Amino acid sequence: MKGLNYRYIAAAAAAVFYALAGCGGGGSSIGTGYSDPPTPVDPVNFVPTGPGVPGGTSTKPFAAGNSFVYEVQGTITKDVTVGGSTTTVNSNVTGTDTITFTMDYNTSAAMPFPMLKMTEKLTYIASSLSNLPIVEITEVYYVLENDSLGNPCYVEKGRRDLDLITFSNESLPAIPTTWSRAANTGGKLTFTATDKAYTVPGHAFASTTEVSTALAVLGEDVLTSTVSGAPFYTWKCSKSEHSIVNIDVRSILPPYGNEELWDGFVMRRERQLDGTEWWSPSIATYAKRNLTINDTMTVLTSWSYTPASSGTPESWTLGRRTEHATLNLSMVLRSYNVN
Repeated sequence: MKGLNYRYIAAAAAAVFYALAGCGGGGSSIGTGYSDPPTPVDPVNFVPTGPGVPGGTSTKPFAAGNSFVYEVQGTITKDVTVGGSTTTVNSNVTGTDTITFTMDYNTSAAMPFPMLKMTEKLTYIASSLSNLPIVEITEVYYVLENDSLGNPCYVEKGRRDLDLITFSNESLPAIPTTWSRAANTGGKLTFTATDKAYTVPGHAFASTTEVSTALAVLGEDVLTSTVSGAPFYTWKCSKSEHSIVNIDVRSILPPYGNEELWDGFVMRRERQLDGTEWWSPSIATYAKRNLTINDTMTVLTSWSYTPASSGTPESWTLGRRTEHATLNLSMVLRSYNVN
C-alpha cells in the first residue's frame, strides 16, 4: 500500500510510549507523577530567525518547491488507559516541524487531475518518554479554484492521516486571498476513503475523515527576528481545527484483507487544535504559531474473526486501549524557500 511506512512510524511511536509508560520508577518520572515537571516555553521571547518578511495584504500563491522549517518547543502530557487503569507521563518537548509542497495527482477520480500536496512532518523528542524521536506526518491536498470574489485560491480537497487517504467533493479554503481584520476562513469537510485497501464492495465498511477549521484574523502584528532584529510583518490569527479519522479495520483484516496488524495500530484519532498563528502573506505561511493540541487515539491491541454460520452473521472481536495526549507547542520559523 502506498505510504504504508507513515502508519508504521505512528504505530511504532505509540508502542514505544506504551512500553515505557509501564516501566515506572527511576529518575525520569515515568509512571511516578511529576518529579521533574516541564518548563513552559516563553511564547513572547521565542521568535523567528532571519532577515524578516515584508508586510502586505495579498497572499502569495502556494507553489511546488516551497519549504519551511520550524523549531519546536513545548510540553506534553500523555495518558494511556487500559482496562480502567490510567498511566500518566509528563515531559518537555523539543524538535522540528517541516512543511514542503510538491505536485501530485488524484488518480482515484474518473478524470485524474493535478493537485498540490503539502506534507507536514512534526518530529520531536519527549525526554521523559524516550530518547527516540516521535514522528507525525500529515498530507493535505489542494486544488486551485476561485473564491467568492473570483480570486484564485488553493482549497483543501484531500488528506492523508494515519495513512488513510481521503477526498471530498466539497472545498475548504486554506487561508484568505486578501488579508484584513476579520477576513476569516473556515468550514467543514467530510472525506471518504479512496484507497482500495480500506474499501470492500458489498460491505458497509466506512473509513472516513472529518475536518472542521476556523481561522479568524485579529489584526496586524510585528515580530522581531532573534538574529538581525529585522521585523516580520504578520497578521495575527486565532486558529481552531477539529478532525476525526476513523479506520474500519474490518476492511483490512482477514478474510477481506491481509494486513498484519499488531499492538499499536491506530483505529481512530480525534484531534482538537487551538491556538494563535502569525501569518505572512508574502511567503504564504505563518512565522510563528502557539498551539494546544488534544489528541485522543483508539489503538488496536488484539482481534479475532468468527465466520457466519447457521444464520449467525460474521463478527469481529477487537481489543483496544485509549491514549490521550495534550501538547502545548510553540513553533517559530527558522528557514524557508519560496518560489
